[in-house]
Amino acid sequence: MVKVELTSSSVRDELLNKKRIIVNYITYDIIEYLAPANVLICSTCMALGYFKKQCTQIKETCRTCGDQVEDMKNHKCSNVEKCVHCGRNHKSSSLKCPVVKSFRAELTRKILQIDNQSSPDSRLLNKNVIFNSTNFPPPPAPKSSTLLLNPMMVKLDELINKLSKVKDRLDKFEAKHDKFEQFISDKNRNDETIIQNMNDMSNNYMILKKDVVQQNLFIERHENLFCKLLIPMLEDVFTFISAKNQNQKGNPLDADLKCRINRYFIQMKKATEAKANVSLSSFDFNLLSEILSEWEDSLFLDSCLSLWHNYVTLHKNSFHSSLHVLSFNVRGLELRWQEVLLLISSFNFDILILLETGNIELPFFQKIFNNFKMFYQKGENKNGGVLVLLKLDIQVTRIECKLPNVCILDIKGEEVLRIAGVYAPESKSWTWDDLSQFLSRKCVVFGDFNVDIDHDASGLSIDIQIYNGNTTSDHTPIISVIPTKIKNKTVWFWSKCRKYLKPSSSYVHAFITPSGNVVKNNKEMCEVAADFYENFFKKSNIVKPHPYTDSPLVDYDNVEELIPEVKLNELILTVRTKRKKKSLDAHGISNFMFNFLEQDHWSLLLKLFNHSFQTSIMPRAWKDTRMVLLAKKEPICSPSLTRPISLIDSFLKVCEKLFVSRFRDVLFRRGLLPDDQSGFRDGFRLQTRLLLFFVFVSKLVYCYSWRI
Repeated sequence: MVKVELTSSSVRDELLNKKRIIVNYITYDIIEYLAPANVLICSTCMALGYFKKQCTQIKETCRTCGDQVEDMKNHKCSNVEKCVHCGRNHKSSSLKCPVVKSFRAELTRKILQIDNQSSPDSRLLNKNVIFNSTNFPPPPAPKSSTLLLNPMMVKLDELINKLSKVKDRLDKFEAKHDKFEQFISDKNRNDETIIQNMNDMSNNYMILKKDVVQQNLFIERHENLFCKLLIPMLEDVFTFISAKNQNQKGNPLDADLKCRINRYFIQMKKATEAKANVSLSSFDFNLLSEILSEWEDSLFLDSCLSLWHNYVTLHKNSFHSSLHVLSFNVRGLELRWQEVLLLISSFNFDILILLETGNIELPFFQKIFNNFKMFYQKGENKNGGVLVLLKLDIQVTRIECKLPNVCILDIKGEEVLRIAGVYAPESKSWTWDDLSQFLSRKCVVFGDFNVDIDHDASGLSIDIQIYNGNTTSDHTPIISVIPTKIKNKTVWFWSKCRKYLKPSSSYVHAFITPSGNVVKNNKEMCEVAADFYENFFKKSNIVKPHPYTDSPLVDYDNVEELIPEVKLNELILTVRTKRKKKSLDAHGISNFMFNFLEQDHWSLLLKLFNHSFQTSIMPRAWKDTRMVLLAKKEPICSPSLTRPISLIDSFLKVCEKLFVSRFRDVLFRRGLLPDDQSGFRDGFRLQTRLLLFFVFVSKLVYCYSWRI
């Protein structure tokens, strides 16, 4: 089918009357092309048949959601499509709407009727000729029904419907794209916020770490001041006073003074013994050394744990026979939390109930009391609040209670024991009847109020003791012992460590020999590794003459200069400044163990170090080195694919550090090292070394270019 457009109306009428056209001696049938009628849709009210100027509606109608608004620019559309004509899920201006289709079909039908009525009769009327349609029979019916169906109209309708579907899909895709862009922008904003929070937390952690280090230094400094200066000085003073308090026969002049001085001596002795007990005893030290040696001798974790399992006695049904509860009205935990720490270190209790705590910062106290389960109930005012601390091995369940200053817990054992911590000020908003619903058959209430134990705790015996120590609070801590059976939920240490100690690929599980065999036996693996590294590190044969071995002996001018002796203070300072690593040497000793060695014992090793410097001889045991092999890639490999790590003797490390300090002093005094010596040196910046290197290279380049 070919469309022909004509500019002359007379030629068009002539062709339509003939209903055929001749092109290149070929006759073609022609029919009149009727374009589809355009439907007018008002952009204000979405009605059919007229323009916006002819509309009488005041409000504007949204073509998407169908809502009527005052101003379309300020309208926030829900993007849910709803037609105002048929109510279906498409836009009101869509051509696929059945109402719009029917309106257009009716309009097209009317246009065709008007065209049929405007036949050539109009031209006859203009010539004053009376036309009577009855005198002319109707035209014959067309041979084909394709003219009545108008296939162009059908195809245009299908094309318009498909275009409307494409437009709808594009609108949906645009909406999804907008949502995705909004999601990406929100995600980027949240990522920036999280990164900022992490940076703030890292900075706060570093500040807190510095504060903790400073506080530890202050504490250690004060401990040294008391233990090394004040207590010895007081002992000398008391000794002098005791000597003056005696007559010629040795009898005391003032008996009360002698008793007080003896009491002071006992207290100072207890203080020094408490400080000394921080280090390990001889039994504990030997036990620790034995445990560490077994750990190092075992090549695999399973073998070590199986060895230690023989020394463990399991008690599957072990119970506590009693429950120790400490109750204390602190009158402000922010002011007296140090007293609470003193109580925790002084008494071995199971539950600690703190009353009238005030408003507290839970994250801070969670770090302080990290060895306890903590339950907190807010109060009605700034002074109220109840905090309950329990040991980690006690099974407990908190009972929901909305009463302020009331914290209720159930302790699980043979029988459920209910513990209630109550602070009842005069201005409380609840009554005692409100507390009755939380009381059980076996219940103990601790609080700041008068309690008749014989009446309120019938059937349950409680032993109560009063703390006789000093406290700044106007209330005295109370210690209670409740006879009950609580199941011991102790988890053995090595059972806990099993889930944290995981095998790594750096360990060697087996060796591959040159013949291709796999050796898994521990002793055979040690032999294979020893043979390989003995051959690898064997002494090389030097063929003479050699520029170093055949050179004449050097006459040193300071050959008579002795190495300065080591003082005790220098030795102790050197040991303290060394990193306290826990890696063991060939004799099962690590730098970490030096923390538990008394300072007076280093005086014995001081003579050994000075003797080594004077005679250039060191103990043979110091030359023993422990070598650990780590796999470079695979755990089963040949010895050549392992990385050896040598751990020298711990005492030899101390000796080396003392020698290095003296060797550097000789180099500095005699000026043996030039300023441009490479390497990391104290007092010499790496930037200066790089600058000298660039100057040297530039001189070489200049000389080379000048020669050319």
